[in-house]
Amino acid sequence: MSQKFKSISQVTLKLTSFEGPLDLLLHLIKDSEMDIYDIQISEITEQYLTIIKDTTNMSLDVIGQYLVMASTLMKIKSQMLLPAEFSNVEETQTDPRASLVEQLLEYQIFKEAAGELSVRENKRANYFSKEQSSIPKDRFDKPQLDIPGLDLETLENAFKRVLIKQINHQPIEKKINVQLASLSDKISEIKKIILNSNKSLIFSDFFEIITTVDEIVVTFLAILELSKLNQIKLKQANSHEMIQILKIEP
Repeated sequence: MSQKFKSISQVTLKLTSFEGPLDLLLHLIKDSEMDIYDIQISEITEQYLTIIKDTTNMSLDVIGQYLVMASTLMKIKSQMLLPAEFSNVEETQTDPRASLVEQLLEYQIFKEAAGELSVRENKRANYFSKEQSSIPKDRFDKPQLDIPGLDLETLENAFKRVLIKQINHQPIEKKINVQLASLSDKISEIKKIILNSNKSLIFSDFFEIITTVDEIVVTFLAILELSKLNQIKLKQANSHEMIQILKIEP
């Protein structure tokens, strides 16, 4: 028995400190400063059997796991002690310890990963998250349009009809016009049209010669802005009539 094993056997280790037989074996190997690829199986087996003598306050399932590993260690020890001619192990078979080493290496990887996750969990515990804010009841209410006699849905439908009409009249091949009038320019243009017009104008009149969706959007915004500035009046006799645009005299 080596001096290193004697020093270990004098230390009382509780099985409840370990997560299973592989955890105990890995501890013994590291504590004995052994190479995990070259386990001194006889020494480790004696250490293991000495420690698992204390199985008080443990369930039968847990005790069974440690006893199964003890049986495995005894089998490997016997295979390594017997001369080759008396052993049932085939000559082509690998080291009897190979399967155990593979299990220990795999367990070590998961143990280290679990340790890293535990460290991250402890770090995350030092942060405080903001409580979820309650959503105001009127958050998704439909916005109100401050235009007498018209609501947002009516204008939205009128705008959709203009867009659909424009898309249906798009040529298969068209020339892209990169010049787009600004909102202020479009407002001035609409004011000029209304001022010089001798007839009653309707909403769709301002989209007749427009060829791009961008210009439709700018024109629509310009009409709304003029209504907001109280320079024009949007009027609809009933839900089936077209929206009229009337000039407001200063």
